[in-house]
Amino acid sequence: MIRYLTRTSLCMAMSICLSFIAIAPLSNAAQAAGRTYSSSKEVDPRSQTELCRLKRLERTENGNNCIYQRQTGGQDKILGLDFGTNCQKQFLCKKLK
Repeated sequence: MIRYLTRTSLCMAMSICLSFIAIAPLSNAAQAAGRTYSSSKEVDPRSQTELCRLKRLERTENGNNCIYQRQTGGQDKILGLDFGTNCQKQFLCKKLK
């Protein structure tokens, strides 16, 4: 009777160990990093801007006008600045609709 209980408990212990060995590789797959997708309704803010490069500088009575050419070739962007302020070479401006 004692030998029977020992064999049974040994078989049970072995089956538990084999179960853990079989399940262990599956737990790593659940911890893998995934990719997060954004909603199609959300708009990327970078898609609403374009590069504007300095085309020329016009000096007026009120200050300087920096005229920028858009990357897509649309209407030029004009920024009015004080006399002491220099024009940036380029910046990201809003796209025209």
